Amino acid sequence: MYHEQREGSVIEMPRERNVRVPFFLGLFMVVLGFFFFECYGAFLGFCEDGIVKWELQQIKSHPEVRQTVERDAATPEQAADKAWERIKFFHGHGYVMVLASFVFLLLMAAAPMTARVKGALMWVSLVAMGLYNLGWGLAGWLVPYLGAERAKEFSTWVFFGPFGLTIVAVTAIMAMAYGRQARAVLKSEPGA
Repeated sequence: MYHEQREGSVIEMPRERNVRVPFFLGLFMVVLGFFFFECYGAFLGFCEDGIVKWELQQIKSHPEVRQTVERDAATPEQAADKAWERIKFFHGHGYVMVLASFVFLLLMAAAPMTARVKGALMWVSLVAMGLYNLGWGLAGWLVPYLGAERAKEFSTWVFFGPFGLTIVAVTAIMAMAYGRQARAVLKSEPGA
């Protein structure tokens, strides 16, 4: 009636050093990420007026920077609003990336690949996810110095493009590994 419960944990921890080190460092980064983004969210909540005021002052003190929003000329207030929108988005997107990192680590630790490949993909995905998200923070905080559109273009070319493609590539490699494993299991079942 009841299945015997196996000894040990529900989640099998990696045994290979190549996987164990990035896995536990990744878990530490997940906890640190939640702590950081919780503190950052509290900072935004307490300092919203001050941040928007600072952005507006910085934009006005750099009149040589042409401010555009959605390709149209923008007032300093519109540029400050766009900067604030991105600064807040960095907070929300950060939480999503921390959760995605956690899921990636669990899936990667159990992936049917060699320990070296799993370890390398863990390192690559952790770094790519962290740097991708950093792009959103810079797209907001750099508005006074680059302009709203140029700050977004900078983040797109330096962070979103390369690290987004890296995350997609790692996801594709992991999906193919799980797909091959699923196909092998289906072929080995009787009557398949």
